[in-house]
Amino acid sequence: MNKLPPLQKKANQDLNIIAILTGLSFTVYLFYREQLLALIHQTSIPVWIRLLALATYQFAVAGLGTVLVMVRRKENWKTYGLVTKGLLPTLIQTTLICLPLLLFLSITRKIHNYLPFQSIPLTQEILASYFPTNILGYLLISLI
Repeated sequence: MNKLPPLQKKANQDLNIIAILTGLSFTVYLFYREQLLALIHQTSIPVWIRLLALATYQFAVAGLGTVLVMVRRKENWKTYGLVTKGLLPTLIQTTLICLPLLLFLSITRKIHNYLPFQSIPLTQEILASYFPTNILGYLLISLI
């Protein structure tokens, strides 16, 4: 029988934790999907409560396992941050590459409004809310 090195054993444990927590979270979501959707569309409940309920479910499915593994391993959160080395040249190159497409779309009048996160049920309602709820809510939606 092939014996795994210690690092591979740790990686397998981590992947098992992530898979189990994601599977459990998704199973709970499948069983309570109708109740969650009913809660989200219930306008008598404050928008923040509905948004936090939705964000909790999304985080449980998408990130809970990874966060638990990071806490369990006592890993530094900063090591997974944004890399700023070479940021300015990257932004300039991206702009130069996208510029011809933007010019073409504007000449052919094919530019349309783009607003991300429209598939999330509360986005329109959050954006229609008053300041600072609209900005803070949209930031929370973008983080989750």
